[in-house]
Amino acid sequence: MTCQRIFISFDAQIKGFLASCRPFIGLDACFLKGPFAGQLMHATGRDANDQIYPLCMAVVEAELKDSWVWFLENLTTIVGRPEQRGRCFMSDRQKGLIEAFKKLMLDVEHRFCLRHMYANFSKTYRGKELKDMFWGAASAYTKPEFEEHMEILKSANKDAHEWMVREVPEVWARSFYNPRSKVNRMDNNMREEFNNWIQEARDMPILTMLETIKRQLMARYVARLEYSNKFNGPLCPNIKKKLGYKIVNASGMQVIYCGGTLFEVTGTDKTCVVDIGEHTCTCKKWDVSGVPCNHACVAILTHKGRPEDYVHPYYTRKTFIKTYNYRINPLPDKTMWPKQPYDPIEPPPVRAKSGRPKKARRKGEDEPNNPFKVRKHHITLRCRQCGTFGHNKRTCKKPQEAWVKNTYYGKQKAKYSGQSSGTKRGGTRGGRTRGAGITSTLSGKAKAADPLQPQRTLKRLKKAGEGWNSSQHSTTIEAHNPPSKFNPSAPLIRNGKVVSTKSFVKSS
Repeated sequence: MTCQRIFISFDAQIKGFLASCRPFIGLDACFLKGPFAGQLMHATGRDANDQIYPLCMAVVEAELKDSWVWFLENLTTIVGRPEQRGRCFMSDRQKGLIEAFKKLMLDVEHRFCLRHMYANFSKTYRGKELKDMFWGAASAYTKPEFEEHMEILKSANKDAHEWMVREVPEVWARSFYNPRSKVNRMDNNMREEFNNWIQEARDMPILTMLETIKRQLMARYVARLEYSNKFNGPLCPNIKKKLGYKIVNASGMQVIYCGGTLFEVTGTDKTCVVDIGEHTCTCKKWDVSGVPCNHACVAILTHKGRPEDYVHPYYTRKTFIKTYNYRINPLPDKTMWPKQPYDPIEPPPVRAKSGRPKKARRKGEDEPNNPFKVRKHHITLRCRQCGTFGHNKRTCKKPQEAWVKNTYYGKQKAKYSGQSSGTKRGGTRGGRTRGAGITSTLSGKAKAADPLQPQRTLKRLKKAGEGWNSSQHSTTIEAHNPPSKFNPSAPLIRNGKVVSTKSFVKSS
């Protein structure tokens, strides 16, 4: 019997997620780099410090509707029906995943990753103006702002506006997000974090990979509990940092107390109504994220309160400890496992890879490239030997007679090919000539200067032939060689003649 799929979720992962994590799950799949073909599907959440929380994983044969349906069925088995618990999902619209949601979770909130959506948008509609309009409409917190940005986009490019309205705004516009999940993220970067976390394990066989990930999880739970002992205050470090930025940006706003828990806050761009009792603000940032916005921070400070006390319990230190207050038990060697009466399961067939295996993922067009790496995209190679395009010197298959006559390099090589090649130690070396204004024309024992190679430096020339002069060798040197502290008795030579033999005396 051959293994087709395997689903794994440890008890500590399930209990930690149900105990304290936000009802938000990110879905993704990545290919295996080992000898066996397949995809690694995984579901991740967010802990109280706004970092990834691995929930479950599965190895399947491919990204298909049937495999996603099977994965979601197992996921609902361990965390319950999402309709009953108000779960929210985010994905990159992988192959078969949309059809699986329509079959199993039709009424569940399902968000799309805006980064991948813009990658598809930019293939047809390019330019910085359209990019700003796209992200302005998607990142708006209120529906009036969303409609305003969409009207601007419609007036600028009607086709781009029609492309965006094909999908209902509930799946990609932040102004339509349900505030129940307390997540304002528009991208699915959790999957990038998880893929980097298991990068080394993906190169291994399936069982070895799963065992490696299990050990990483065991160490992660212990490290997170130890990390919680370093928290200063009731909030997690990342949330405390975000709140600090908002308190600083709240300076300069005008606050009017309206009685009860209501405040009117006027900023540089708009006026908002804050209700610190209901934890709401008309800008919707506090509602969606669970962390007080700039308007709420200044209203709380005016009310002689502490903004930390108004942060949602999802982000507290107690919640963080509840999440990782479980452990994954260790396992002995497989030789000590109990024997089973069933037939052993065979691994999937080994795939035959052609060419060099690819380790790095393909980057999107909108992703920044490494500025220190020279890229050859959209560059046509030209051979330095034959002069034709489409290949380089290393892969040139034309005979030497063809390229010697056709190119500049060939002509120069042919010009100097008949001269002597004898050189002394310290002759021509690759690199730029040290010393400004040095040119040499050598003959006799020294090799003639080749324009294809850099000239020898004056220092190496002197070292190669110490005590030479123009009568011994037919040599002309055009350089200024003054005496120095390294060679006090060196003569002053110009055009091969000794001009002065005055010794060098260091000034005190």
